[in-house]
Amino acid sequence: MLPTVQIQHFWQIFESWKYSYVHVNVAFIAVRELDSWKLLSSKVELSPYEFVDFPPELIKTSQLFVGQILERLTTEELTDFMASLQLGGIKLKHTSIFFPDPQNLSTYAPVGRDEPNHFTPQLEVRCEPKSVFLQEFELARTNAELRCGDVPFDGLGDLLSFFGFGSAGSLPQELKISVKLHPPADLQIEHCSLSQNKLKLRIKRRTPILPERLSVGLRQFPKPSFDRRSQIGERIVWGSGDGGFDLGTLEMDLKDCATAEIMLSVDGHSARRWFLFDPHKSLNPRLTDYRFFDPHLTHLKKSLTFPKDARQLEVGTAALMHLLGASSLNPPGSDTPDVIVETPRKQIALIECTVRVDNVREKTGKLVGRREGLMATESKYGINREIMCILLVNQPVASLVNERSFLSEHRVVLLTLEDITAALENLELPPDLDDLFHWKFDEMRTMQFPLFGASE
Repeated sequence: MLPTVQIQHFWQIFESWKYSYVHVNVAFIAVRELDSWKLLSSKVELSPYEFVDFPPELIKTSQLFVGQILERLTTEELTDFMASLQLGGIKLKHTSIFFPDPQNLSTYAPVGRDEPNHFTPQLEVRCEPKSVFLQEFELARTNAELRCGDVPFDGLGDLLSFFGFGSAGSLPQELKISVKLHPPADLQIEHCSLSQNKLKLRIKRRTPILPERLSVGLRQFPKPSFDRRSQIGERIVWGSGDGGFDLGTLEMDLKDCATAEIMLSVDGHSARRWFLFDPHKSLNPRLTDYRFFDPHLTHLKKSLTFPKDARQLEVGTAALMHLLGASSLNPPGSDTPDVIVETPRKQIALIECTVRVDNVREKTGKLVGRREGLMATESKYGINREIMCILLVNQPVASLVNERSFLSEHRVVLLTLEDITAALENLELPPDLDDLFHWKFDEMRTMQFPLFGASE
């Protein structure tokens, strides 16, 4: 099978960046099959940063082998390592393990979770497990051996969590090697700023990557026209850093710039895209006004992420929706939605807020009842619009896995702590709420039941 464009692109980036890599960081899970270890899962990161060498962390029981290896590689050794990886194995000085059936492999190039802000090209090598594989694994025996070992762990869940494989307490069902390539040059975000039309940047670059291989693009707002886009890489002043890196600094005056978008690439491959916001200006007038009362958004963030009670969360949600461009109401009274939201184009949403995960179904019942009642009332007055129900829970989405299908069945949109964080990060350039509403309604229409009880 020919590799996809995305896979070809990954290998092009690797060939371009490989001379800057110093260390490979490998975490893995293997189980015993007969007299040898067989790979289940591995996470591999190639880094241009030099780390303090430490001995491998390896934990073995009679049936399980889990570990992490940080190893310095030459370019030739790195090339051999990546070749072994394509064959379904991890081959280093300290260990060599392969999938149970390396003849049955597939390759995939996923999009990184942090894109488009931070680009880390990724590749996954997957293996179809043999049907009898893992049937002999004894969980109780392994848990007992881990708890009584010289380096004690409280069972499989504790061990896998320690090595970054989650805390589910079960072996992975999908056999794969995941690879990430960290870029050889990057912005040092803590030293980059935009204030009163003055832009300051600092870039860290692996020494073998020559300055001319870097491209730094600038896009200015509030008028992102062609003449406000420019290449500014030639303005960088380079000096020697430490640990095999050079440091570059840039300072320039901009005209009437509230937000600057920086686009850093190496050999034409994206490494970082980042927005810098002038604290004295904003593209969002509501945010500018709100900062007069809450300069660092301290109270807003506290009410949304660490509220003392649900009432604080309700007030914070109403404020957040206001800053995103909606008209929001936190109505008085007990028999009302926590927040009522209307978009600029008059679409409406009812929001229930909770700090708990054990009352999701109770809150869902309230939302559905109020939606149906409000739609009936609007219909009597000739108002015909869709009403969205939103349940906002300021807990991680992982804590609500068992409730996702229930909420979808009742056409209720779930917003979690991750969504709150994303919204706070996008207040400077708020999304179009009406477009978001249309997208969510269209998504619900594709489900196996009619939207809001209407026939399709």
